[in-house]
Amino acid sequence: MASLLSLPPEICSIICDYVDVSLAPLCRISPSFREQAQRTMYRTVDLEDCNMRLVKSWCLAVTRHSRLAERVRSLFLQLPVALEPEDAAKLSRALALCVNLKHLSVFQVPGLPSDVSVQTWMIEDCAFRLERFSNSYFALDTGIETFLDNQAGMRVLSLPSPRDSEYLSFDERLNNLVAIDAPLYMVLDIPEGRPLERIQIHYDRSEYVDGLSELCRFAPTLKTLTVVREGMDWGSSTAAIIHQVAHALPDLQHLGINEKERLLTFFALEETPSHVLKLFTCLETLTLCLRRGICFAGTARTYGVTNTADLGDFGMDMFTGCASLRKVAIGSELFKDKAFYCTLFKREDGNIESNEDEPDFDDEFWI
Repeated sequence: MASLLSLPPEICSIICDYVDVSLAPLCRISPSFREQAQRTMYRTVDLEDCNMRLVKSWCLAVTRHSRLAERVRSLFLQLPVALEPEDAAKLSRALALCVNLKHLSVFQVPGLPSDVSVQTWMIEDCAFRLERFSNSYFALDTGIETFLDNQAGMRVLSLPSPRDSEYLSFDERLNNLVAIDAPLYMVLDIPEGRPLERIQIHYDRSEYVDGLSELCRFAPTLKTLTVVREGMDWGSSTAAIIHQVAHALPDLQHLGINEKERLLTFFALEETPSHVLKLFTCLETLTLCLRRGICFAGTARTYGVTNTADLGDFGMDMFTGCASLRKVAIGSELFKDKAFYCTLFKREDGNIESNEDEPDFDDEFWI
């Protein structure tokens, strides 16, 4: 133990960086270990799956020790909409002390009544200047607009599930955004000329598919697009979506389509989208997450989605339609406890390799 007590801070820091379990026990070894362990522990604070007791415990720690609050760079919270006033006040005080915070994510506790919190006063007057903000908790009211007006340097904004009546104006606001995750109607309200490189859009009505053509205003800078189909809209096939995107964004490099809702009422037959992929000039990756009972009809055969072999053949068909493709990732999750995956990679020599590992579809937006 004596040797551990005498370790210099540099060595303690390296040890803390390689520990993949709780760092709390290291805080009791020596002052050097406590300093370096707390530096790592408080740099990224993930309270997304924690109850309010743990959230309040963190609030107490950073309120009592402001140096801990100053170390926080990323904070992930999951809160009940009906937050007690006393708890809201504690959280507000803690957030105000996190002056160096760069990434804030605030989500609702799942399984509770779906609503939004109007307690935006908790973050309105905070001194931190964010680079990334994810929110499905606070209402998009004047309070959140005031907050965003003070975040001119923000580069990534995620608003995945606002209510239908909610609206956020981007006029004279958030001019430095390079990535946004929001409903299509909200994205299309962003003024032309913004340097967006990544967009993830959500829609649940078939008529919204026609709006994809309006994404052409972002063509000069856009590299990545993910289309999240929140509800099943039988009027728009996968090929139809890709066709709209290809006409609007022919120079797109990464495209993903993610179906969020499982629908097994009946099996549909769609044309394979391989023939519209040729409209892209430099598409490198295509990601499809399928949750419908569906088959794709090609010129020579029909591709199913209920086994890995068929997914692999379907992926190969995508390569025939687009010479620039380097990666095709396909997942079929028709049932809650049963899914199939296939990812194909084109090597430098032109040969294609495959694996059956599960792709992280939620991370495709952040390519």
